[in-house]
Amino acid sequence: MIDALRRLAYRIGTAALIAAVPATALSVSEAMAQAPGFPGGALMPEGATMPTEPYTLTPEIVANFVSSYQPIMDALAPYMDNSTPGPDAVAALNDAVTSYGFSSYVDWVLTFTAIGTAYQFLQIPADQRPAMMAMIAAQPGMAAFTPTDDNMAAVQAHYDDVAAIIDNM
Repeated sequence: MIDALRRLAYRIGTAALIAAVPATALSVSEAMAQAPGFPGGALMPEGATMPTEPYTLTPEIVANFVSSYQPIMDALAPYMDNSTPGPDAVAALNDAVTSYGFSSYVDWVLTFTAIGTAYQFLQIPADQRPAMMAMIAAQPGMAAFTPTDDNMAAVQAHYDDVAAIIDNM
């Protein structure tokens, strides 16, 4: 399961969130800086940390993410070669995501992680989910992304749209 989540994380551009799981008090910038092919920590504000409480999704949040995905990826395109964006780029990304209801680019990335993890769990037979959830919850830094029934229901409500994003990465 961990390998499946690592593969998913690489596909959604947040590989470091899982690759760095053994670390405690993992900062978002440290995690994202390790993600190959992703703009990395340069886009993350200093001091941003991984959530410790469950990351909650609603159908509205998932719909906002789906609507925002292509415009945000277009905005990220100049930095996908790991070039270092300036403060103007970070501000532009924050402005872009707030127009879709996210508080910041960090919030958008963490939402992407929660959606991707819930989507992956929807691919797993229901009788295998409890064991997989226990494995994820036991990993430092990942407990907040253990898919809840509500998170999976929120992703399920937009399943085809989420699948179109994740399966085509």
